[in-house]
Amino acid sequence: MNIKQSLKPNWKKIIVFGILFVIFDLLILFWALSITGGDFGYFNKIGLPLGFYRIPVCSNTPQQGVICGGGFFSLVYLIIDILFWYVMSCFIVWICNKLKKKPS
Repeated sequence: MNIKQSLKPNWKKIIVFGILFVIFDLLILFWALSITGGDFGYFNKIGLPLGFYRIPVCSNTPQQGVICGGGFFSLVYLIIDILFWYVMSCFIVWICNKLKKKPS
């Protein structure tokens, strides 16, 4: 099987992509929110391997008052993130197909 055929979309690859994208991009945000109690700290971005959206975070310090970091969205990072998880889903489906065809 060549690279072009390996990357050709089918329903298995799209489902695996959707699961990976949701788990690693959105659920990590909710996990970070739950363990930090709303104070994001380092976990203030959505997207793996690249954070395509950074949540604006505010902190209130007695010395400096309220300090807010701005939000950030990068379409380029989002596209790279989508491509990364799609290639990973193709790889996972390819491995599953190889294991299924393996003679016992």
